Amino acid sequence: MRKVQPSIPDPWLPGLSQCFIDRSTPQCPRAFFALYFSSAMQEQDSGVKGPVNAFTSAPAGPNARARTPNRGARSTGNLPVKITPTHPSTHDTLYRSDGISRNRHHTWVLKHFRDKIVWNVDPEKFVKAVWDFTFDDIPRVPFPGPGRPSRVPPSYKLQATSLQQYVFDSRERPSYGPLSELANSLLRQIYGSKSTTGRIPRKFPAQYMVRDRNYDDDSHTKEMLDLSFSTANPDGGQRPRWDFEAAFVEVKRTRLAPPPIPSQLATISEQDEGVAQAGKRKRPSAEEVGDLPKAKRSHPPAAQDQSAGPQDGRPNDKEGGSDAAEEVAAQPEEAEVSNNVGQAVRYMNDIMSANVRSFGIGWLVEDEHMRLLYGDRMGVVITKKFRFLHEDQRLFALCIGAMGRASVHGMGIFPDLHFPANEQEEASMNTYEGAQLRMTARRPDVPNSEEFQFDVDVEAGRIYTEFGVLGRGTSVIPIRATPDTDTSKDPAFKDMGLVAKISWPHALRRAEDSLITAVRRELRAKKPAYLRHVVELKCSVTRTLDEINLPRLAMGLRPDETDERVCRTLILARYQRLEEIGSVERFKIVYIDVVRAHHWVWTTSGILHRDISTNNIMWYLVGDTIYGVLCDWDLAEKNVHGRIPSNRTHAEDEGDSKSSRSPSPTASQETDGTAASPKSDTAASSKSGAAAPSESDKDAKSQDSPKRPRYRTGTGPFMALDLLRPQAPPFHLYRHDLESFFYVLVYVCAVYDWMQKKFGHLIAWECETLVEIGNNKRLFLDDFSLYNPMFANCDPAFMPLVAQNGWVRALYKHFGTVEYHGASIRRIQMNAELGDELDVDEIERYEGLRDSEITYAKFMQILGAPEDIPIDDAL
Repeated sequence: MRKVQPSIPDPWLPGLSQCFIDRSTPQCPRAFFALYFSSAMQEQDSGVKGPVNAFTSAPAGPNARARTPNRGARSTGNLPVKITPTHPSTHDTLYRSDGISRNRHHTWVLKHFRDKIVWNVDPEKFVKAVWDFTFDDIPRVPFPGPGRPSRVPPSYKLQATSLQQYVFDSRERPSYGPLSELANSLLRQIYGSKSTTGRIPRKFPAQYMVRDRNYDDDSHTKEMLDLSFSTANPDGGQRPRWDFEAAFVEVKRTRLAPPPIPSQLATISEQDEGVAQAGKRKRPSAEEVGDLPKAKRSHPPAAQDQSAGPQDGRPNDKEGGSDAAEEVAAQPEEAEVSNNVGQAVRYMNDIMSANVRSFGIGWLVEDEHMRLLYGDRMGVVITKKFRFLHEDQRLFALCIGAMGRASVHGMGIFPDLHFPANEQEEASMNTYEGAQLRMTARRPDVPNSEEFQFDVDVEAGRIYTEFGVLGRGTSVIPIRATPDTDTSKDPAFKDMGLVAKISWPHALRRAEDSLITAVRRELRAKKPAYLRHVVELKCSVTRTLDEINLPRLAMGLRPDETDERVCRTLILARYQRLEEIGSVERFKIVYIDVVRAHHWVWTTSGILHRDISTNNIMWYLVGDTIYGVLCDWDLAEKNVHGRIPSNRTHAEDEGDSKSSRSPSPTASQETDGTAASPKSDTAASSKSGAAAPSESDKDAKSQDSPKRPRYRTGTGPFMALDLLRPQAPPFHLYRHDLESFFYVLVYVCAVYDWMQKKFGHLIAWECETLVEIGNNKRLFLDDFSLYNPMFANCDPAFMPLVAQNGWVRALYKHFGTVEYHGASIRRIQMNAELGDELDVDEIERYEGLRDSEITYAKFMQILGAPEDIPIDDAL
C-alpha cells in the first residue's frame, strides 16, 4: 500500500464576486432555472399551495432557470488559480412563481453591486465618452418657441412654468410632468419641433415621457418607471414595454432642504458661461476623457447612516432615500449603494434585460441634483451629482443635446439591429415590425466574411434576453432571411426559421461557434448520421470591445483580463423547446437521441458539452419523424490529453501533463463512454496509455495562450454532485454529463405538465447556493424514502419511467452507488486530514469502481436503445 503525507486541500475562497445571469428563452438553447427556495420564502409565495416538502415538485410554473456563476475574484497579471463561488446568479436568487420580487431585487442590488460600480465620473466627460458630444455641438442660437416675441434675443431658457412647478412642489408624482417638459423644451430649443421650419433632423426623435404605470406583463419584473426617453407612446389602454425604452429616468423628492428663492432660479442664458457661449470652450482631449476615477471599493465609515431602507418589506420607491442628503463632492464611501442608487440599478437591470442592447442609459434625479448612469455587461458607471436646475444647468442642456442627437445605437441598442426610418432617416422604436438584423459574418469553415440581412420574425415570438445587466446577457431573436436579398436566395437560409443568438461571453473562453464547427466537422467525417442531432450553425461573428466601440473604453475603463468580454452573434437553425414535446413517447425519442449524439460527439471530437439541461435539449420534426437536438455549446471544452479541465487554465494543463490528476481515456474507455477520474494531488504518477491529440486538438492548447478564469460549468439542478461540493471542483468527466442527463430525466418526470406544456418547480434543486443543491441531491440519492415524494406530482403518462422497472429507478441505483463510493473516498481524505496517512491505492480503487459503475453502454442498456444509430435510421 502506497502512503503519502496528507495534503491540505485548498480552502474554499470566501467572498468571491457573483455573476449575473439571466432569463431562459423559448428559442435560446440555454439552461436556467427558477429559484423557489427556503421555507421562509415559500411561505411568502402565493404560488405554493399547502405544506411544502423539499423533495416534492411544486405546482407547474414558468419555465425560467438560471446558469451557474461565471467566475471567481478579479485579478490581473499572472492570474492565480481560482474557483467559482457557490452562489447561483441573479435570476436564481430573485425569481419566483409570481416573477421577480421588487423587494428581493432591491435587497440583492444593495448587497451585490458595491464593487460593480465606478463612481463619480465627471458628467461632461461621461457625455463625451458615450455620445461624442460637447458644448461645441449645441447650436449657438436656439430655435424660438411658439409665441416668443421676435424682439427678445434668442437664448436657451428653462421653461418657466415647469421650473416653478418642479421646484416648489416637493411631491414626487406631480413633479414628473414638469420635469419631462423641462427636458422636452430644451430638446425643442436645440433641434426644433416637428413643425419648426429648418429644424434639425434627429436620427432617433425620442421625447421624455411620463410613465408611472404598469409595464407589459411579459416583463421580467413588475417595475414602473417614472419617466423614460422613448418614441413609443402607448395609448388605448396599452402598456409600455421595456423593449422600446431608450433610457430610464428615476425621480426622488425630499424636503430635507428648503426650496430656493426665485432669484436663485437663473435661466441658462443668464449664467456667466451659458450654453450660448459654449463655443468658446476647449474640447476635452483624449487624455482628459480617459482620466476617470477607478472603481472605489472601500467600505463606508461606520457612522454612515444605513437605517433608511425598505419599509414593510418594500423599498422606499416613492419616498426620499438616504442618499438625498449626500454631498455633491465625490466620496469613497459612496461604494455603499444607497436606496436611491439601488433603485436606479434595478432599472438598469430591467432595461438591459429587454430588446438587444450593448449598453443602457439612465438618469437618477434627486430634487435639484442629477446623476447619469451607464451600464454594460461588465459593470455600471455613475457620474457625480450636478445641480441641473441651478449652477449646472449647462450640463443639463449638454445631456439633453447629446441624447437628442443620438441614434438608437447611440442609446445602446445592438448596432446590427435596425428599426424602420422615415425619409429624414429618423427611426422610431415602438415595434419589432420591420426591424432588421444586418451583419457581416462568416460561414463555418469559410475564411471570407459576407453580408447577411434578416427580418425579425414577429410571428415567431418575442425577442428574449436574460435578466440582469452583468454577465453574458444572451439575447435570442427569431429571424428569417429578408425577402429579395442575396441572403433569401441562398439555400442555407431560404424559407428557414432561424434565430440570432447574441451574447457577451468572456474573451478568454473558447468560442462557441468554433466548438460547434469542430463538432460538426468531426461528425461529418466519422459519424454523419449524428449531424441532425447537433445544432446547425449558419454563420457567426465575434467582435472585441474595441470593434463594437463600447463607450466604457472611451471612459478609460477597460476591464482586466479575466473581466473582458466579447460580443458574439450566432445565426442558428430554429428548434422547439423541450417543454413543447407534449407526450412521453416523443420525449423518450428525443432523450435517447441527445444522449447518443452527446456520446458520439465526445468520441469523434473529444469535445464534452458540460451543460446538459432541459433548455439545451430541443427537437424538430421532419414530416412525422421527430429528432432530438443538443444545443448551446458555449460551455463545452475539448479534451487536453484526454482531460476536460473544467476549472483549470490551458497553461496549468500543460504543467499538469506529468501529474496524476487524470490519465487520458484509452480507446476502449472512449467507446463505452468512460473517462478516468481525477486523482488526488498527492497520488503517484499517471497511468500510461494517453492518447495523442489529433489535428483538431492543436487549437486546444498553447504555451503562450493567456490563462482563463475558472468555472463550475453547468446548470445547478442538473450538475453532477462532484461539481456541487464546496471544495475546488474536479476535472469535468464524461460521467458527470451522464449524471446530468439522469437529473434531466428526474426533473422532467417530477415537474413536467404535458397538458400545459411547461415545467414546474423542483424546490430542493432550486436553492440559493450550489452547495445546498448538492446537499439535497446527495440526500435524494442516499435515502430511498425520498424517492416517491420526489415524484408526488408526476404526470400519470410519465409514471412508467419512475416505476420499479423504469429508466429513473435503474439509473437512480447506479448513480446512488457512484455517490456511495465517493463518500468512501471523502472519508479516507478526512482521516488523512485528521492525521492518518493518505491511502492513495484505496482512493484509486474506489475511483475505478465509480468509473465502472455507470458507462455509456450501461446507460443505453437501461434506456433499451442501441449504442449507435441503426443502419436503417442512419440512411
